[in-house]
This record gives sequence, C-alpha cells and structure tokens, in this order.
Amino acid sequence: KTGGWTVAIVADKAFKLFADGRFVGKGSWWDPAKDTYRYRVNPSTKVYAVEVEGGADAKMGAIGAFGPSIVTSSTWRCTYSLTPEEKKGNKWARATFDDSKWPSAVEEGDNGILPWGPRPGIAKKAKWIFTHDAYKMRGAKAYCRVIVKDAWPLERRSRAGKKGKKCRPLASPSTQSWGKTVWHKKFCSKLPCAKSWTARWKAA
Repeated sequence: KTGGWTVAIVADKAFKLFADGRFVGKGSWWDPAKDTYRYRVNPSTKVYAVEVEGGADAKMGAIGAFGPSIVTSSTWRCTYSLTPEEKKGNKWARATFDDSKWPSAVEEGDNGILPWGPRPGIAKKAKWIFTHDAYKMRGAKAYCRVIVKDAWPLERRSRAGKKGKKCRPLASPSTQSWGKTVWHKKFCSKLPCAKSWTARWKAA
C-alpha cells in the first residue's frame, strides 16, 4: 500500500506490530542489521502495539517511528505478562484495552546506541524500549503499546520545555483534517494561552 502513515521499526530479536488490534506485520533481527522494517498504517490509528521477543543473549528491545512525530520512548507502557483473556484476539493491542496499570517502558538508549547502532528511517531521539520486569532476562517477551492522543513527541516536548512561554502546535492524529493545527492539552493547560486551547481544538 502507498497511502497512510509510515511506520519504521526494528527489534532484537523479533517483533509483531499491531494498529488498533489489527496485525500489521512482523520481523526478525539479523546481523549485520543495516535497515528497518517499514509499513503503512491508517492515519486515524488510536493505539500502536508491539509484541517483542527478546534475544537469548540478553540483548532485547524495540525501536520505532510512527507517523510524522511519534517514537518509542517511556511514554509507551510495557508489561511482560498477559492473561489468556488479554491475549485472545489480541485484546491487549486494541484501543479499548485499559493499560492504565501497566508501567512505563524502560528506555535502553537513543537510536544509535551500541550494540545496535543507528537504525535508518528512525528519529535519533527514538528510544530502544523494553519492560522493567523482564529487562536483561533471557529470551523474555514484552508487550508494549502507546495511545496516540497521549503520546507527546519527544523532540517537540523538549523544545517546548526550553521555551516555556508559548503553546506549541502539534498535528493531531485524532482529527480527520490533517492540515489543521491543534494545541497539546498537557502543556497548554498550564499556560496563559489555555483559555484559547478549547476553541482551537474544536476548530481543528
């Protein structure tokens, strides 16, 4: 497919990618790895989820870029254990699944960190992630997911934190009009421009 948003992802040693509970694709690590897996997904995707199978040599994790701004980071949530009911029909990967009790993902390092090196097509500030519970365990699995509307891109968050005075516009994946601009609630609600945020959001 040529339409939709691009997803670039790689994992050590293997992954399965889901968008709103629908299986998108899978891939395995190979040495020497010089590229990433690329897919196209619906821009209106609400939840990205990745099942990561860790390597037996204690190297394990996943890194990726999703659409124009979202990357893997501690904004994701990861767990090492799912109930049979949660696994059934990939319920854990659906937008309706409650992951509020899942811990934040472990950030293992930026894109480019050894032993993996840089991954083409993925932002430098993307993080290798895994779960706290299974970190450095042999051949462990991790189930990681992110709710798109709650994911604040790292690069723009850092830029906004440095400026500290103005609301930063972000493209909202929850709107159907991709050319319009909205403001991120978590940052703007604490600033003087908060009163105008609601109006701008509705206008988008």
